[in-house]
Amino acid sequence: ETNEAYLMQVDLPGINKEDIALDYNDKYLTISALRNDTVEDKRDNYLRRERRYGQVSRSFYFDNVNDNQIQARFHNGVLEVILP
Repeated sequence: ETNEAYLMQVDLPGINKEDIALDYNDKYLTISALRNDTVEDKRDNYLRRERRYGQVSRSFYFDNVNDNQIQARFHNGVLEVILP
């Protein structure tokens, strides 16, 4: 927290940027992420395929935020959110 904004860093390893959703409503910031992975192993006489699917969501309460100026960026598995 600074005098101008709240700063958040959220680790989201293995999540793609397009699978992240941010929503600020009624003083709650909700961060949601979807993971949908397929792992395939081809050998001489068989094929093994695993699928992993899951969604996570977390909400945080912020009382005095200017919701028109919220900024976010995602780089190397870390989501950074600035709430002025």
